[in-house]
Amino acid sequence: MKRTVTAILCLILTLGAFTSCAGCGKHPTDPAAKGHDYLPQWSTNASHHWHACSEKTCTAQIDRAEHTWGEATLVKEATIDSDGELKSVCTVCQRSKIEYVEFKNFESSFWADLAKASNYENYTLEENTTVGEVYASAIYSFTAATVYLTNVDVNSSEMTTEEVGEATADRLRSYYTSLFGTLIVLGEKCEFFPISRGFTSEETFDVTIDGKACKVSELMIELNEDLKARKLAFVLTDAENNTTKYEINLRNYGTTVKPE
Repeated sequence: MKRTVTAILCLILTLGAFTSCAGCGKHPTDPAAKGHDYLPQWSTNASHHWHACSEKTCTAQIDRAEHTWGEATLVKEATIDSDGELKSVCTVCQRSKIEYVEFKNFESSFWADLAKASNYENYTLEENTTVGEVYASAIYSFTAATVYLTNVDVNSSEMTTEEVGEATADRLRSYYTSLFGTLIVLGEKCEFFPISRGFTSEETFDVTIDGKACKVSELMIELNEDLKARKLAFVLTDAENNTTKYEINLRNYGTTVKPE
């Protein structure tokens, strides 16, 4: 019985050795791939390349190997609205692949331009402050020569507007220009959230504002559709450890109107 089984197995192996590929008539597992006509061009998938038998129904292939990707080249810059693209090409078969790069932050030049004092020559801002449990709100309307201050009574919602003297106006203009410039430059260190076009930072920064040494923490900068600053929020702590929480909203950027 054992001899019979052995004979049958030998017969099966012998027949298998002479079995030909149904497509091209050649043996598909020949180590030297003799007898096949292989296409000169590479066949590829996402991970490998190879030379395939010219007969479409034949599965034989040679030179199969993983891609050897060359150095990636930036073909599209990432922007606030769309991902960037890195292109790599296999040095053997020339297949290419694209990798997408998320937008992380603006270049230093963007923050420098946004922080220019000329950006704030004419603007209106609403400043909300919290010192301990005391909340206050005021609106500053900056023109070329002066500043109009609208105080908001948080209890009655009544608003009163007065023209601030020139000396005080210059001081306020200098203060806010310095403040904006300082905070926006710090925005370069913030983490970017594309949905809200907002930037936040958990770091604490040493800054000089209006000639005083302070610390800025919980910094948040938000941009509008034109990539202009529309909101700043931060906590300012002075040398005496007095802490004020600020929220500044820019309105009608670049087109200040004298309040009624």
